[in-house]
Amino acid sequence: ACVGTVSVPNYNFEMSLAFMQLDDFQFPNQLTNASTVCTVTNLNLGISHVVNLSGGQNNPVSGNISNFTGLEAFVSLENLSVAGHNITTFVNNNSLDFAPCLRELNVASTNLDISTLDLSSNNNLEVVWFSGCFSNTGQMPISPTNNPNLKIIKAIGLPMGSTIYPNGLDLSGFPCMKELYINNTGLNGYNLTGLTELEKIWISDNLETTIDVSTCVSLTELILNGNNNITSVNLGSNIDLANLYFSTFNSNCSMLIHVGTAARVAQAQNLWPGACGTFTDAAY
Repeated sequence: ACVGTVSVPNYNFEMSLAFMQLDDFQFPNQLTNASTVCTVTNLNLGISHVVNLSGGQNNPVSGNISNFTGLEAFVSLENLSVAGHNITTFVNNNSLDFAPCLRELNVASTNLDISTLDLSSNNNLEVVWFSGCFSNTGQMPISPTNNPNLKIIKAIGLPMGSTIYPNGLDLSGFPCMKELYINNTGLNGYNLTGLTELEKIWISDNLETTIDVSTCVSLTELILNGNNNITSVNLGSNIDLANLYFSTFNSNCSMLIHVGTAARVAQAQNLWPGACGTFTDAAY
């Protein structure tokens, strides 16, 4: 994989490599050396970075890279961003199997249907950015079997309604999960059971009626803003309320917020006097 030349037919892609000193030939000639790119571990090709690299020089269509052919030669990638580009298909038949060491993937604000991505060979994956991929038509391409180390999901604005997840989003099989950002997705429920490492949850402007985070004992941030259908939240008895940032702004103020005990009700009322909803020690 580290021998020979690599075809890079897209002008903006090759230009970006040239500015990153990863193009060994006279630009533009649509080629670079495999030996130069095969050891690269971090590659930021996000559109804002591409524009900044060039300083606006000879940069057609605002830096957009419409063809990532050549990326498959970057076999040592651990961090990859292609955020913001107007693409509907990805290199290597939408499979990231050429980068088995990949830890972070950012395809945010592209036109990719992220459900068509193949991440089944990316067992080291820890962070995915799917926010703003409005062309999505199916479930996120992640699974506990293929991506057991997943820690952060950023999927703000990603279509994931009841036709895609009719039984809600089940993340209980991802024990390493630490941060979850899934605002404005159309989701109607979640299974977060057993996610004892989960620290941050942003679930706003969605359609769920209940949410149970009682087993998320490491939680330090819970944002539940703009959830008009929500009727109950279960914080349980074990989350440290004093160490929790909690917001229910502009949600259904008739919701019950279960906190376990009368003492914790008083504590919650003191910590969040303006919270939308009623704290209770009633059983969930």
